[in-house]
Amino acid sequence: MSSFPCCDEAQDPACSIDRCLAVLSDRWSFLIIRDALLGGVERFADFQRNLGIAPNVLADRLEHLVGAGVLARRTYQEPGSRTRRSYHPTPAGRDLLIPLAALQQWGDKHNPPAGGPAVLRRSPSGSPVSVAFIDDAGEPVALGDVAWVESGTSADEKGPGPAREAGPALTAADSPRRPGPPGRARIHQSSDSKGRGDAF
Repeated sequence: MSSFPCCDEAQDPACSIDRCLAVLSDRWSFLIIRDALLGGVERFADFQRNLGIAPNVLADRLEHLVGAGVLARRTYQEPGSRTRRSYHPTPAGRDLLIPLAALQQWGDKHNPPAGGPAVLRRSPSGSPVSVAFIDDAGEPVALGDVAWVESGTSADEKGPGPAREAGPALTAADSPRRPGPPGRARIHQSSDSKGRGDAF
């Protein structure tokens, strides 16, 4: 059985999925990014309180995410207190909103919470926002029609070849042809189970 085209390098993998997992290597890393992006959490004590994570584990994960360029460290000082550090998403960190949304969408479909979604994704117009593949023209592409081709091959320039399994980009349901920037999607608290499949 053949392997995925770029998954044979052990030391410095060429596969972007492998390289991404080297940055977001565990559950805590994803949850730290989730709280930073969606909850606006910036301070060590707030991450620790929200997540219930051990201080040494949190310090290690924050240091790793800063080193990977996903979070930026800043200093602040409240009156009468010592200087402390806060953590803020970089542009690379903010781009992780799309894979986080894809994970949430998968969870709502295949492993939904008993009470339904707690938070809904909405576009500026208030319509549900989903995660899907789009092409360069802004047109949605069905999962079965997405081809994975090796970079630098003739298929890379010619376009679709045999399709493999697929994954995402953020689009608004009310504007599938020209989805707005992912950062414009708003997060809404859900008071009921309506909208299952479009919540964090």
